Amino acid sequence: MQNNLRYQITTTVTTSDDIGLAFHRLNAFQSGELSERAFNDWVRVLWIETEFPSEYKDHWEDIFMATTPKFLMSKSDKKLFREMPSPLTIYRGFAINDGDNPETGAEHLSWTTSKDKALMFSNRYPKPDANKVSYIATGTVSKGMAFGFFNDKKESEIVVKPEYISIENIERVG
Repeated sequence: MQNNLRYQITTTVTTSDDIGLAFHRLNAFQSGELSERAFNDWVRVLWIETEFPSEYKDHWEDIFMATTPKFLMSKSDKKLFREMPSPLTIYRGFAINDGDNPETGAEHLSWTTSKDKALMFSNRYPKPDANKVSYIATGTVSKGMAFGFFNDKKESEIVVKPEYISIENIERVG
């Protein structure tokens, strides 16, 4: 199978890095060394355990483009996802430097169906200086456009390409 990724990793990564290991697993899948189910299991585990996936957003998009939702989500997550309405109302909590464009905080893959979780993420890390401002972005997306839903950490996480989201509001919360 040919590697059709749009991006090449331009920073040094090793298989001990989450993104490096994810690309290693993708290459193994594309070369036939790893089954579709095993590849999706790896992606799910690596994504859930990655603390700052936005550092490699474009690379994660490429990896998710190779996944299959029926294998990517756990049985319980698939059940919860099936029961959700379409379009989905989703939220993203984030903090940026005061004066920065808040729309940039909404340009990420990781969202949640819970406004309370978004609020928690907007205030997740201590802000060492007074220049950080917290926001919650609210948007809608068709369920069919989501790569997957993960609730392993009780975060009701929806993974979706930002361009598929219709941003309805970005509210300053702190």
